Amino acid sequence: MAADVNQVVVGGYGTIGFRAVRLLAHGEVCQPLHGRSFNVRVTLSGDLGPTGRIIDFGSVAAALSAFCAGLEGRILVPLRNPAMEVWQDGDLWHIVHSTRRWTLPDCDVVALDVVNPTNEMLAALCIGSLRRALHDNPEAGLLHRVEVAVGDPEGSAHRSEPWRQA
Repeated sequence: MAADVNQVVVGGYGTIGFRAVRLLAHGEVCQPLHGRSFNVRVTLSGDLGPTGRIIDFGSVAAALSAFCAGLEGRILVPLRNPAMEVWQDGDLWHIVHSTRRWTLPDCDVVALDVVNPTNEMLAALCIGSLRRALHDNPEAGLLHRVEVAVGDPEGSAHRSEPWRQA
C-alpha cells in the first residue's frame, strides 16, 4: 500500500506564467527568435505541519510569480551554448551564431546560465529560484520534494528533485 502523500500545487491552467522570446541553438541549427507563452506549475510534497498544512500557498505563489515576472516580456539568451558567442558591451548584448548576428538592448535581455532556454532548463531555474525565495520560510523544512512543470503550446517539461533549502 502506498504511503499518503501531502501535496501543494500552485499555478498551472494558465494562472501563473510569462511570455518571452527565446534564442535556441542546437549545434549548427539556430531557430529563429520566437516568442512563447509559458505556463508554470509547482507541486510541493511534504509533511503536514502543526497548523495542518505543508506550506502557505501565498508564499509559494509569490515566489513563483516573482520568478515569472523576471522573464516576462524579455529575450532569453543562453550564456553557455558552445555554438554561440555572447557578450555584453555596456548596455548592449551581442550574440553570434554562424553567420547570424543580433545586438539587443540590455533592458530587453535576460542572460541565463544555461546551454539553451528550453522548458527543461527553465524548470530547473525555477526550482533554484523557489529554493532561494523560500530559504527563510520555516514551513519549507517540512518539504520533501519539488516538481516544476513549464509548458508552452508545443508541450511541457517537468523537473522533479528532492527539496533542500538553499
